[in-house]
Amino acid sequence: MSRDLAAKHVAAAPDATPYNATKQVAAAHAAAAHSATKHVAETPGAQPPAQTQQPYPNCFGCGADNPIGLRLRYRSEGDALITEFTPQQAHEGWSGIVHGGIIAALLYEVMENFAYRSGTTAMMSGMHTQFRSPAKIGERITATARLRQRAGRRISVAATLTQSGVIAEGSAELVALTPERIAKLGIINPHTNKYNKPSVQAKA
Repeated sequence: MSRDLAAKHVAAAPDATPYNATKQVAAAHAAAAHSATKHVAETPGAQPPAQTQQPYPNCFGCGADNPIGLRLRYRSEGDALITEFTPQQAHEGWSGIVHGGIIAALLYEVMENFAYRSGTTAMMSGMHTQFRSPAKIGERITATARLRQRAGRRISVAATLTQSGVIAEGSAELVALTPERIAKLGIINPHTNKYNKPSVQAKA
């Protein structure tokens, strides 16, 4: 089942109350996970699927076991990190419009994961969000992040969300964590299953 088909199935459900819609979102995501995993595995240059890529199954952004999470899966294309998400009724603010908090969460996730999935564990110190156009429920959103600048431990990242045009843009400042801080927090490199060391470099 594709993510778009899952979204239509949930939207059409006769008992789509807020509570039931949340349960249907989780069920639809679970059903779509099998086909999404196969698609990511076959995409040239793609990262491994989220279930095996990182040891945080309850993460709201990419955790595979979080029933109310976004369950994002990432892929690399050139110098960009990309993820896609189809908002459903449980993500609604104004009628038919995606809640602004979900838009901000997508920007946050793709920008912070840019460093993490490049091999650098970093945490965000600040983020700016610019809403450009309302995003519609049931239509796929594509989030793309790129490195702007790296100076020592400070990393600047920018991201764009599109859905038949640009719906939001964001920028963020991240700080690469020291090995001591990483060990204290228990954060693990998704590629090696070992504690991370900063390695992201800006392009000349």
